[in-house]
Amino acid sequence: MPGGLPRVVLDTNVIVSAAWGGVPWRVVEAWLVGRYLLLISPAILAEYQATLARLHPRSEAAARMLYAVYLKAITVTPRERLTVVRQDPSDDRFLECALAGRARSLVSGDRHLLSLHTFRGISIMTPRAFLEILDVGA
Repeated sequence: MPGGLPRVVLDTNVIVSAAWGGVPWRVVEAWLVGRYLLLISPAILAEYQATLARLHPRSEAAARMLYAVYLKAITVTPRERLTVVRQDPSDDRFLECALAGRARSLVSGDRHLLSLHTFRGISIMTPRAFLEILDVGA
């Protein structure tokens, strides 16, 4: 890809759903094999951890995925605090991370984020749409 690998933020719902396989798993798998760079922030990592602990408390696969995120993802520190998603202000953390990390895309199943379509040049899309753009197929 011109300009290097795309920089991408994954919403927590994609990470959590990946534990069950399907399209979300294929999005995570594409990252693991080096098709794009995953961006996280401390707030996003904390949300991943809390949500996986609550929904998959004894899952070794979830623990391994979280460990891979910790080791391999690029951690950015957002400098700008946003108030964009009024229906769910915690979604703003994903936009902040995407801006700070100069992400190309934010991948989510969250209707509040998806309703934005784009934000300051960042494409916001479903996991299936993201796989199509990566040309991995869904």
